[in-house]
Amino acid sequence: MTVVHLIHGYLGVGKTTFAKQLEADTGAVRLSADEWYLRLYTDGGPAEALDDPLAARLNGQLEELWTTLVRRGVEVILDFGLWRRADRDRARDLAAAVGAAVRLYRLHCTEAVARERVRRRNADPGESWYLSDAAFDHLKAKYEPLGADETATDIDTTDTAPTPPPAAAPPARYPKGRRRPLTTLDISDPELDARFAAGYDGQNQWRVDDEFFLALAKLEAGRVVDVGCGTGRLTIMLANAGLDVTGVDPNPAFLNIAYAKPGTDRVAWIRGTAADLPDQAFDTALMTSHVAQVFLTNADWADVLSDLKRCLRPGGLLAFDTRDPADKAWERWASDHGYVGEERVVLPDGLVRDTTTTFVSYTDGVAMFETSAVLSDGTAHHRPEDQDLSPGTLWSRARWAYRFRRPELVKRSLEHAGFQVENMFGGWQQEPLGHGVGEIVVLARA
Repeated sequence: MTVVHLIHGYLGVGKTTFAKQLEADTGAVRLSADEWYLRLYTDGGPAEALDDPLAARLNGQLEELWTTLVRRGVEVILDFGLWRRADRDRARDLAAAVGAAVRLYRLHCTEAVARERVRRRNADPGESWYLSDAAFDHLKAKYEPLGADETATDIDTTDTAPTPPPAAAPPARYPKGRRRPLTTLDISDPELDARFAAGYDGQNQWRVDDEFFLALAKLEAGRVVDVGCGTGRLTIMLANAGLDVTGVDPNPAFLNIAYAKPGTDRVAWIRGTAADLPDQAFDTALMTSHVAQVFLTNADWADVLSDLKRCLRPGGLLAFDTRDPADKAWERWASDHGYVGEERVVLPDGLVRDTTTTFVSYTDGVAMFETSAVLSDGTAHHRPEDQDLSPGTLWSRARWAYRFRRPELVKRSLEHAGFQVENMFGGWQQEPLGHGVGEIVVLARA
């Protein structure tokens, strides 16, 4: 009798790894709902939540596919998670209807192991969801363990967890007793972030893209909101041009820099995100400097577009920039073994910040970077981890990422949020897409 193999288990228990091994052992056809969804609907990028209508449509197609295979005598492995009892019952009923036997496997491991696997997978998600710790906890409410009447093969995968790599030994140039240990900083901590945020304006001078958005906002007039305003470089220039401007950013260190600039009193500042903006309060919303690319998941991107649509009056303008994946900027960033650049900035208090940025990877639409920074007295040009650091030197490392979306996906997401796309340019001189400077410059109406 043909067999339908059902894989059940929570996040990080190794369902797909087990399913692939079962595929190799039995010759059955493996179907993974996650892999199909990510390939078809997300441009290959990570996501913490899926679109329910699309998922339902996909599940219907997969049901039709696997039942057809079983009717023709082909065994199948359903790597669907099968969290809900109703989903497991449906799979059993469909298998019975086509004359197949069912084997149900319950995979489990300790929560600590599952969380660590998910975190490791997030660094290179591939055809898997990107899941934060918060999402790991939140999704437990949707998970229904097997009932006492559900017969299953029990598989504990705890001991098959990947072995963490050994910690690197400290470099010989830091002999014990001669140097203090380096202090690793979490640069999301507002009190410490200011030391690294202080050089932002030195790294990001006024550019042609700022001129474009300034001219655009002046043409539209009315009330303007600068979403992800950072240190207020563009925001204050908009106010100086006589516009009624609000700047919003979640980073208090950046906002503190903005508060100290001349002309800051002409701007209404909000520490927060687009979700904190009032309804139909603005005529123009700007999201510049590739802020659109920091929203890695489809769910987060959809949320911010929904908030921007809500905060704009009917007919209001949304304008933003995002890099065009057709330009393949990551290939340039990946040259020279991933090296992107070094920069030295003298901070207002006289300390020197040496920053080294490297390109880590480009996987399924997401470019990953690592930035290391040293604060010192400037007596040497420090490259983090490569040079001897004086006592008390502060060192920080952070990983960050950009999401690339194709123009048609950008357009589709805007239309789904209720916007009408007015123009999409390839550069700041309104060049056609693909003929500019590797940008997608978007103008859309609420």
